[in-house]
Amino acid sequence: MDHGGLGRPGQPHVLRHVRLPELLRLRARARGPPHAPGARRRSGDRRDRGPRGDGAPRRGDARVRAAGDRRARPRSGRVIPFVRRRDGVHLGLSSGERSVLASLVEQLQQVLGGDLDEDPVATRMFPVAYPQDAEASEEFARYTRSDLLTQKTTNAGVVLAWLTGARDGALEPEDEQAWLRCLTDLRLTIAERLGIVDAETEESSSGGSTGVGLRDVYDWLGYVQEHLVTTLTSAR
Repeated sequence: MDHGGLGRPGQPHVLRHVRLPELLRLRARARGPPHAPGARRRSGDRRDRGPRGDGAPRRGDARVRAAGDRRARPRSGRVIPFVRRRDGVHLGLSSGERSVLASLVEQLQQVLGGDLDEDPVATRMFPVAYPQDAEASEEFARYTRSDLLTQKTTNAGVVLAWLTGARDGALEPEDEQAWLRCLTDLRLTIAERLGIVDAETEESSSGGSTGVGLRDVYDWLGYVQEHLVTTLTSAR
């Protein structure tokens, strides 16, 4: 399978040895179960900022390297994930890259459709709204989590349609947002699987044996997201 720009010196196919059907599967780690929203939090000022409207964490939550960081770019080769034409932005991914990304999105759908109460990734996708107020956090989650989950599932379905050829042509504005948010959810999930919570753990994940392959995917997704942002904001 041709992965195009996924290659790097000494390893022409970064994902060659990655078992894609199990890439996002929850692996047992020495950690407790995820806490319920606001569990064991002290009561405090409800004016603490909650998560953004799309459910993404605000600055200060568990860290995922932002798109645009040099370490998120492929180590070699030239990848053109998206191309701007007269009628808008089109996919530029190779067939191999589409296949890899489609597999990842399908796995994300399985994660979203699974038991998120038992999956620590839920704390990344649905961060506590009011860290100092358990009651307010639980109320916020009760009224917003279902809608956020539906939106994340819809975003994944939109992206999968483009990757499998069910959709073609130029991305519509709502498609662009679905791509950006789905890529964010993929990177949040992989960050949790790698144990990335801050700058130190992010650095260590690139050298640990458990991160081989999975960390490459994490970096590649960061580049794809960066390229989409750059393409969307380029001169029309």
